[in-house]
Amino acid sequence: MARRHTRVGLTLLESAPNLWLRALAENNLLALAIISCDIETGLKHARAGLQAAEMSGAATVRRALIGNLGHLYSLQGSWEDARIQFRETTSGHQATVEAEHGALESLARLYLLEDQLDEARECLDAIDTTQRSETDAAYYVNRHSKLTRAILYIQERKFDDALQQADVVRALANRSGDDILRSLADLTRAEALALQGREAEFGALIDELRPTIARLPIDLLGHYERVIGSALAGRDHGAGASHFARAARTFEALRHRPGQIQLQRASIAAGFELRQWQPIAQLDPIQASHGARVVQDILTMLLHVGRPELLATDVVDVLAATTCVARATAIARHDDGRVESIAAHAMPISASAVSTLPSRTYQLGRAGNRSVEVTCEPLHNVEAIATVNAVASLLEVVRDLDAARTEREERLGL
Repeated sequence: MARRHTRVGLTLLESAPNLWLRALAENNLLALAIISCDIETGLKHARAGLQAAEMSGAATVRRALIGNLGHLYSLQGSWEDARIQFRETTSGHQATVEAEHGALESLARLYLLEDQLDEARECLDAIDTTQRSETDAAYYVNRHSKLTRAILYIQERKFDDALQQADVVRALANRSGDDILRSLADLTRAEALALQGREAEFGALIDELRPTIARLPIDLLGHYERVIGSALAGRDHGAGASHFARAARTFEALRHRPGQIQLQRASIAAGFELRQWQPIAQLDPIQASHGARVVQDILTMLLHVGRPELLATDVVDVLAATTCVARATAIARHDDGRVESIAAHAMPISASAVSTLPSRTYQLGRAGNRSVEVTCEPLHNVEAIATVNAVASLLEVVRDLDAARTEREERLGL
């Protein structure tokens, strides 16, 4: 929506030119390109924005554009070019404390990627020494610098300090309504728990992330897979390799150099070699058949958009096929109070033999005078939780497709 509104604004500027507004709009589009890890588009908007800012004399917007250009260079691994841009944001007589802190935090991130921990700490200490109150700490750059310190603690293997710092960051994110920072704090906390081998706490935290996964920026999905891979590597080699492979595909396709470096470090720490989490050339026939069935079941879910009673049976079948739940049921609640069973699954073991998480219910929509829902009890292990999260995210996609189709049909009817 933000991208669409900004593009509409740029279109309006064609008939009523304003270089300052154009520079501002291009910086907005540049920031959105960074979030979506679209380096080529970001560079295009950076060039256009800087040209407009320099022609209009918009020094503040120019500084913001330079800083964002530095982030683009960081994404593609051009560390020295990034450093030049970050340092330039603090040059000139109009440089602000916020600009200086932004440059220091960005430089600290680069130092962490280069494993220069002392230099990163110096940058973060310089930011902290100027903060006088909780209000100062809540400013955008300052609260993100606290997340960077949590990452520093992880690289120093000070995991308890990292957990405490992540809690501080999460509180600041909640106060400021910064959803992305909250997700980053949770992933950082999860990584610290994984590296300490605290599987039960890690699983509970990953389960809490379930409602937000489908809305995470694309690069955070890569980090999510990396963190789960780290948690599983010591006890389930195959599952850990699968999660590392998904992260590798994500970062490679995005050309996301920081993500690739963090993944490489995590995989080495877990005892994996690069070739171990590349696509497998040949699977065991039984594994291949099982994987093919799940893919076909997922396709059926997508084809059943708008038919919740059919979707419900698909969901139960996928949950059963992936052995991630102890029990799953699909029911339809009639408006007159009757409850109709649609599908059910239970593992062929006694309830006392497995540990499960509390049940959760997914509302799939209405079919006539019935509301359809699926309830399941996930197994209490990391891979099962990750699988249930994937199914829940898939249902979010199905809902979006259903909403888009309904909107398209309504427009056609006008």
